[in-house]
Amino acid sequence: MNQDISRKVNIYMFMVFVFWTALYVFNIVKGYQKDSFLLLYGTIAALMLSLIVFVLWHSVLTKGWRRSAVIFTTAVLVPFFAEALGVNYGLWFGPYDYTDMLGPKLLGVPIVIVLAWEPILYSSFYITEILVTSADVADAPLIRRLGYFAGTSLIASIVVTSWDMMMDPIAVNQGWWLWENGGPYVSRIGGGVPLSNYIGWMGVAFICTFVHRSVAGKPPKPLATPNVYYGPMLVYAFLFLAAECIAVTMHGLPDVALAGLLGMGGFLVLAAVKLNTFHPRLEIPVLAAKGGTR
Repeated sequence: MNQDISRKVNIYMFMVFVFWTALYVFNIVKGYQKDSFLLLYGTIAALMLSLIVFVLWHSVLTKGWRRSAVIFTTAVLVPFFAEALGVNYGLWFGPYDYTDMLGPKLLGVPIVIVLAWEPILYSSFYITEILVTSADVADAPLIRRLGYFAGTSLIASIVVTSWDMMMDPIAVNQGWWLWENGGPYVSRIGGGVPLSNYIGWMGVAFICTFVHRSVAGKPPKPLATPNVYYGPMLVYAFLFLAAECIAVTMHGLPDVALAGLLGMGGFLVLAAVKLNTFHPRLEIPVLAAKGGTR
């Protein structure tokens, strides 16, 4: 990927990160809670669209249009059909219902929910790439390739699901959806979240990541191109920090925030340490565009 172009997409993501983080800081200063404008459908849709712009731009630069189309389509259709099975038949995640707070629906599934899967799936793919260190298995026997794809997809499914360990209790408390039979996770809120939800999340993430890894082509040499990872790491970091902010300052859920700190926070720290081990002088996107480093 051309270094100047890669810096442009990273700068875009850096600006998105700063803009939305500033809004969350403003929210904390003003003391908004469950009535925050950040939790309104329109704001959530705008946030997701700004992240999806980065995902598509980054994907096309690193994998081309055709492969990106397959990856993006998979990350839309698989979650959508899984969600539709849950809402209409109680399958995959378990029985639950969306309220009308998240805007227009298709087969009972809010469109903004379908879009929300893309940023977490894409960013988690790259977090996993850092943690596992990509192996060049393009010319390996089929069994070895499938084993590698399955192993990395399983790890990625855990990286993805860590986000929902925070977001699902928050969403139930916010009134976005309700689990019909409740569950043991954070059971004091709306009856809790069933474990089947997280098994379902891992299943969706596994399928999407497996397809992503299968069609992505030859991976870069182990962390040889750090610019590829900066943007996705910022996406994952923002999703983590936003969920932490909502859990602590808007909903008063310190236990949910702790789960996120141990999950997403842990994966971020491990990824940052490993990336810094390979590249001790990491570039800040804005400075990199000007030719400077830390």
